[in-house]
Amino acid sequence: MNTNSETKNEVSAVQETKAFLLISVLAIPLLTVLGIAGYGFVVWMMQLLMGPPGHF
Repeated sequence: MNTNSETKNEVSAVQETKAFLLISVLAIPLLTVLGIAGYGFVVWMMQLLMGPPGHF
């Protein structure tokens, strides 16, 4: 009975490690790049519609 619980713990630890690597290596960098690109697009569109920033 202990071997089944140990196997489940090992499998869940492996799954947890894979999930952590997926999030830290792929998801967070991808979301960061998309966020920065989205902000740049918004600024570009605002300048296209309203003109470049001027002096006040």
